Amino acid sequence: TGGSSTNGVLTFGAVSQTNSAHVNGTPTFARFSTSGGTAVADIDIGAGAGNLQFTGTVVNGQNVTVTGLTLTAGN
Repeated sequence: TGGSSTNGVLTFGAVSQTNSAHVNGTPTFARFSTSGGTAVADIDIGAGAGNLQFTGTVVNGQNVTVTGLTLTAGN
């Protein structure tokens, strides 16, 4: 289970991506998918812009961890 949903708000706990699953660089999107690998949604990422905020770069050999995430349904 990826998270819980209440009144149009989807809340995730900590999520990690292991260091073998990414390459060096700055991410531009996050993909939410089913456990079978089917894409459900792509969310844009930006430094100071975008739906998800990210600063810095991803370095191969280092895990990427999100400590918490909340998505709110639009009107």
